[in-house]
Amino acid sequence: MDIVIFGISGDLARKKLIPALTSLLNKGELPSDTRIIGFSRSVKEIDIDPSFSYARVVGTYDSPASYQELKERLRPERSQLFYIALPPSAYRDVLTGLYVSGIVTKDDAEGQRTILVEKPFGQGLSDAEELLSLTKEYFRPDQCLKVDHYAGKEELRKSEMPDISLIKEIVCEIKETATVEGRSGFYDTVGALRDVGQNHLLFMLATLFKGQGKREEVLEHLMLNNEEMLSVGHYEGYEAIETSFSVPLILNTNEARNILIRLRAGKALDENKASIHISFKDNSNKMIILSSGTGAYENILLDAIKGKYESFLSPREIVASWRLIEDVEAKKKSLSMETYPIGGSL
Repeated sequence: MDIVIFGISGDLARKKLIPALTSLLNKGELPSDTRIIGFSRSVKEIDIDPSFSYARVVGTYDSPASYQELKERLRPERSQLFYIALPPSAYRDVLTGLYVSGIVTKDDAEGQRTILVEKPFGQGLSDAEELLSLTKEYFRPDQCLKVDHYAGKEELRKSEMPDISLIKEIVCEIKETATVEGRSGFYDTVGALRDVGQNHLLFMLATLFKGQGKREEVLEHLMLNNEEMLSVGHYEGYEAIETSFSVPLILNTNEARNILIRLRAGKALDENKASIHISFKDNSNKMIILSSGTGAYENILLDAIKGKYESFLSPREIVASWRLIEDVEAKKKSLSMETYPIGGSL
């Protein structure tokens, strides 16, 4: 198998993808002759386990010559996995490059060539819709898979929704100790809502309510709860865009309409934790804490290799999540951002 990582020099590849692939290889989940090919704009030292054969393509993401070089390095008799670990602004160039070069075509056998696109898919609703149109033109649905690595979290995979009639409130929360240092160029135009709200938190919530229908159906029934307070904030010393939020929602179905739902997230806080907190009408509580580490990426990579497509985001799911977040952002414009101290709590 040939595994191509676009953005091999970035944090995602270094901290998550390469360790996940190394773990899978050591567990015998990958073919022994698996080769990693890194594609990046600059030469940078990469720590790759010597068990992997490793090659590099250095070039720009819109360069036909770079894709020709990549094509020459690929083994056509082997299956190929392409992971786009780049900002959304680069997706169009890479997808077009793979298509125009003939590296991935609709005539490929199922599982022969698979593209994984990291979250968030697009930079907003209109951009996401344009990308979805492009991927539909270039590839089959099974060839271009949209990733939210929270789909690989074991706790979400095994979660079972309690009796809805007993639930009073659900809070989905992601807390991070990290600031935006080192990511400000990206974060200044994205903010917390687009960074973790549009994808991770909505995925957590939709997965929890899977008994109410498919994830996309849950998302299409979500709306802002205008009777509860929406708030956004930023930590001291950073004012470009929101780094925290608390968003009240309603799931507009007969069974769930009376449940209070809230999505919360923040950077520069007192701990790293992703969790779902369920409060019941009898005043009891249930907490689901999601694990960290590379396990989620291992599961996602294996799902792609084995053709378990239910782990990946559907076009309806992507459109519904962006539509909701843009509704939140429209209301956010009328709010004043609160300031909180580094190391504070939500």
